[in-house]
Amino acid sequence: MESTRPDVVVIIPYAFIGLQSSPFQLGLVLAVGGIGALAGATLSTVLGNRLGTGGAIICSNTVTAVGVLIMVGAGLAPMGWAAAAVLAAGEFCHGWAMGVSNSHEMSYRHALTPDALQARTNTTIRSLNRAVLVVVSPIAGLLADRFGFAQAVILVLSPFRRARVT
Repeated sequence: MESTRPDVVVIIPYAFIGLQSSPFQLGLVLAVGGIGALAGATLSTVLGNRLGTGGAIICSNTVTAVGVLIMVGAGLAPMGWAAAAVLAAGEFCHGWAMGVSNSHEMSYRHALTPDALQARTNTTIRSLNRAVLVVVSPIAGLLADRFGFAQAVILVLSPFRRARVT
């Protein structure tokens, strides 16, 4: 996993348009994600010793999913500081998960790859990562712009899910 953030293509407009956050609030939200990444990297070895490499990666992927759900939930909070705080909690989880997973994923890949193929393997993975960013980021931005911000999730979590027409 690379440290690039294609998700900011959606988070930034979500914060500004969907949550009516100020630039200062968004800056704090993203800073909290950085603090989460530092915390995750700091605890990465301890978690890896306890859960193993695979367990640490699975844990980080689970925490990423939880973080995304929390960020979507920011749309249910009152606009302003409350929504920014919920968004920051999700960013912290996402950052923590990146901090945990990066070293474990890279270590695992290096352990499995023969020395003679290290450069080729890393170049291929990095090229694919960049190619995905170039293709997926604009698509994610267009989809978020076209379909709105987490409308379906908000409706599912609201009393609207029980609406009946009789």
